[in-house]
Amino acid sequence: MENKPLLVTSALPYANGLLHIGHILEFIQTDIYVRFMKLLNTNVVYIGGADMHGTPIELKAKDAGEKPRTFALKFYKKQKEDLDSFLINFDNYYHTDTPENQELAEFFYTNLKKKGYITREKMTVVYCESCARSLPDRYVKGTCPHCGENDQYGDICEKCNTVLKGVDLIEPYCVLCTKKPIQKEREHYFFTLKKFSKKLEQWMDNPESGLQPEIKNWLRGWIKTGLDDWCISRDAPYYGFEIPDSEKETGDKKYFYVWLDAPIGYISSTKKWCDKNGKDWKDYWYKGNVQHFIGKDIVYFHYLFWPAMFMGMGIPIPKLLTHGFVNVNGTKMSKSRGTFFTAEDFLKLYPAESLRFYYALHLDTKVSDIDLQFDDFKSVINNVLMGNVGNFCYRTLTFAEKNYDSLDECAIEGALVKKMNDLTEKTKEYYRTFDFKSAVKHILQIADIGNAYFQNAEPWKNKETSAAQVNFCVNIARNVSILIQPVLPEFATKVQHALSEKNLLWKDIGFTWKGSVGKVPLLVEKVENVPGRDLIVENIKDVNVEYSVSSSVQDLGVKVRVAQITGLKIKKKHERIEKLKKELQKNMKLFEKQIILEEYTKIDKKTVVDPIKHPNSVINLINLIKEKGKLPQINTVVDLYNIISVKSCISMATHDLSKVEGKINVRLSEEDEHFLSLDGTSEKLKSGEVIYADRKKIIGRFSKQCKQTITTDDSTNVALVAFGNSKITDTKMDEAMIKGCELIVKYNGGSYKVLNESGNVFPLQMKVGKIIDVKNHPDADKLYVLQVDFKDEKRQVVAGLREHFFQKDLMGMKAVFCVNLAKAKIRGELSEAMIMVAEDTGKLELLGVGSAPIGDIVQFECHSPSPKEVSFNEFLKLTLRVKDGNVMFGDAKMKTSKWYVSVKGVKDGSTIC
Repeated sequence: MENKPLLVTSALPYANGLLHIGHILEFIQTDIYVRFMKLLNTNVVYIGGADMHGTPIELKAKDAGEKPRTFALKFYKKQKEDLDSFLINFDNYYHTDTPENQELAEFFYTNLKKKGYITREKMTVVYCESCARSLPDRYVKGTCPHCGENDQYGDICEKCNTVLKGVDLIEPYCVLCTKKPIQKEREHYFFTLKKFSKKLEQWMDNPESGLQPEIKNWLRGWIKTGLDDWCISRDAPYYGFEIPDSEKETGDKKYFYVWLDAPIGYISSTKKWCDKNGKDWKDYWYKGNVQHFIGKDIVYFHYLFWPAMFMGMGIPIPKLLTHGFVNVNGTKMSKSRGTFFTAEDFLKLYPAESLRFYYALHLDTKVSDIDLQFDDFKSVINNVLMGNVGNFCYRTLTFAEKNYDSLDECAIEGALVKKMNDLTEKTKEYYRTFDFKSAVKHILQIADIGNAYFQNAEPWKNKETSAAQVNFCVNIARNVSILIQPVLPEFATKVQHALSEKNLLWKDIGFTWKGSVGKVPLLVEKVENVPGRDLIVENIKDVNVEYSVSSSVQDLGVKVRVAQITGLKIKKKHERIEKLKKELQKNMKLFEKQIILEEYTKIDKKTVVDPIKHPNSVINLINLIKEKGKLPQINTVVDLYNIISVKSCISMATHDLSKVEGKINVRLSEEDEHFLSLDGTSEKLKSGEVIYADRKKIIGRFSKQCKQTITTDDSTNVALVAFGNSKITDTKMDEAMIKGCELIVKYNGGSYKVLNESGNVFPLQMKVGKIIDVKNHPDADKLYVLQVDFKDEKRQVVAGLREHFFQKDLMGMKAVFCVNLAKAKIRGELSEAMIMVAEDTGKLELLGVGSAPIGDIVQFECHSPSPKEVSFNEFLKLTLRVKDGNVMFGDAKMKTSKWYVSVKGVKDGSTIC
């Protein structure tokens, strides 16, 4: 292995978000190994980069209003900065949206195709009629057909790790619009993976492959159940490389699936480094040794697809080492539990080397998760790193620097030297075999020997006669700095700098150093505090829930209240809550108010909901008590709001805010919107049902809440949503909401805030006005001067409509006007309002208001108009667009008191000006 060049890689992080401390584990593991190999003076190159193609980036870029490449490059740069901060020392860090990667992807594709390993086949794809596009796997969600887990993407089940296709999902829905897609037949390109089943099995069973036992078990199971040929193409639009000649061969443009070109990114990053250094990438991939480090979530791709492609190309298969995930304080990292740390978050609290050391002390060749317990983390850093290695090196070097101008002789301690040499050789073997845990423990033993020797020598008692013994300890510290350098490079540099040395190699270990010791900086920072649950929660962005209620829901007499409750510590059960439930059950007759319950049923019938099949949640709870004699036992939040719900006859539900995406809008459903209920049942809703939704999904109905935002024992921050009807007074609604919040906080801790409808003020006041006079502007060829009747008043409006409408076409027309725009003189004529029109590539159309009366208020659903005057520049900042003939502000439609405002003759996406 030493005679061949060694190339080492970490998996390419996906450039659609910030790195977290789980990502950092792999980079630290890889960097330790590379630094160790460089200590041995091995010809080793560390290659990395970012994965910049595929659907998730396309989706997030669309949400951000940016081009995919622009969006991804920002995260590529930020991720590299974070990796630099953790002292990850790449020889080359690149990304996959590059000419080199396209060249190599086509090189692989062309060669595999010539050898008959790429075929074209008809296949069924998922197609969304509403969005008018084929849905890549990450655009479709549904239930996993293998384990039954709900809300899984169409590429891989995150629960059972089974690789899927979008067409496999049960009850699929489009991620973009939540509508149920259809299936269509398309021609696509396939890599003939199943041809390699036997070869993969032989490779797996070959001891030289070095596969971990856990990995072998997974692979054996997958191969035994049969491998499918792998679809390597995607339909347009898709962010990736276009497949050569695909349009000519299939009739449509096709793009390489991200998992084809992403791992090729290892090679393209190598090529980039080789081009800069006058080398040939093939010397590394065809003739050298390659070592991948990956996480267990991408095993299928790296142990099946990637080796099979190499077999097809005639390239030696790289070695692979797989690690587990990082948990925090005993659980999966979670924003809601306050246990999610970005790389940047962590560095605000602790130095990078503290995490490098902690991870190294837990890393070996097992595919097990590492639990970052913060109390343990504090103990390890303060008692082990600082108390052992840090204390010995700092104590020894500081004593030498303060008491000796020069140390020229070293004590001869043959037995101790032999013992330390044995430990050093074992450390080398542990590093070489990726058992960093054992390597660090052996280095600690060497530091222990040094500490004990220094203590027994008691050099402070007779400094003149102890110089040789002190120098022996200085040499041990020097050796420790070399041994620990792969884990703690800055620590090592500080020690070696104090000895007027730098970049020492493994061969420099020994007891030959002599000279003067310089000033020694602080080597290890003490951890004073570790973030408990409450402190971690403070590091998360402030919770700020917004909600709105559409006028169409209000017209039904539905009353809504929302509160945010934060800092909860939810338990499975509480005896006092169980007593409250029993008291409720005994006095049920006091709370069953038929007039209120009947009103819920009336609302259901008005909104085409079957009240028998989908009873309102209050009615459902009352029926449960009647049938089973008790309320269900869920947890100490759900059980409490169920109690208040029955007592007040007000429907209540809580939603985990870490799973709620954006503002909550209470509105009527649209036809075929998708809803995933608590029991995992997927349903298509009819138009007009009372629902509430975040930016991406429906999270609740009158009758039930969704599965995606369910409140669990791990939830920390929730929204409490309450629905009543016209038979419940506003005072009773407010009292019930406050009582529910107070009880939840009493038994679960935290704090609450009852919210008003927020974030729903639209800056413009708009009215329906009738044009009663039209004249040419005396000093402007493009302007008209309009007189407009708003019923209670008349105003003059200067409008740039002269090139688009004749005077006779405008006379008597009703239109939408902004009436709180600051008054202005335009070429000498006063303008007291502004007419609003739709613009489509130079063509203007008035907004249609149907039979709305003159003076009628015009506003967007779920928004109230602002009373403040706005400037023209402020108006220009607003984004109002046409969609399906409606005027939209975000997801809200423009409407008069009774009708939606409509626009004809312009395309979707046209702007309002």
